[in-house]
Amino acid sequence: MRCLRLGGWPAPLVLAMALLLTACAGRGPYVPTPRAASADAPLVFRLGAMEWRDDTAADAVDPGLRGAFSQLPGDALRDWAARRLQVTAAGPGRLRVIVTDASAVRTALEGTPGIKGWFTRDQAERVTVTLAVRLEAVRNDASPVASAAAQASANRTFAEKTPEAERRAGLDALLANALAALDREIEARVRAEMAAVLQ
Repeated sequence: MRCLRLGGWPAPLVLAMALLLTACAGRGPYVPTPRAASADAPLVFRLGAMEWRDDTAADAVDPGLRGAFSQLPGDALRDWAARRLQVTAAGPGRLRVIVTDASAVRTALEGTPGIKGWFTRDQAERVTVTLAVRLEAVRNDASPVASAAAQASANRTFAEKTPEAERRAGLDALLANALAALDREIEARVRAEMAAVLQ
């Protein structure tokens, strides 16, 4: 049995290589996309009102990161709550939304020492965003009915002399990842622990 050869290579091998190269060329690098919290239906509570309380420390965001985000973690949490949490205004009691953490901290990383360091684009810092929220359903007399809490964090490293626009985009993506993780966790907790007051 004779095998057709193209340029010295067996035809079936050439065809297989061409298909493999075409498949690889058609795909870009995999980039995970966080689930957008705002795309989900609101969690609706059979309660008459909603209260917001921010218990985070005044220095929760590193001074070097203030102004680096398009939106600070605490403000992002407030917007998230406005989108995802609703009350019917028909039931007794109220929903307390308590932010217990909305921090962004930097950790300096050691660079490459010596001459080698001149030619190395080291990761200079790690930024960690942590978000935590507690939901409490209380009666009109402030006695507790049900509650749920969740926390999520995400971190990312940045190289020395990262352009400002690139760093801002990276920080915004980092915050979005932490917020998406918190959203998933709080929804699971609410459905498990506050089902009695959910619509």
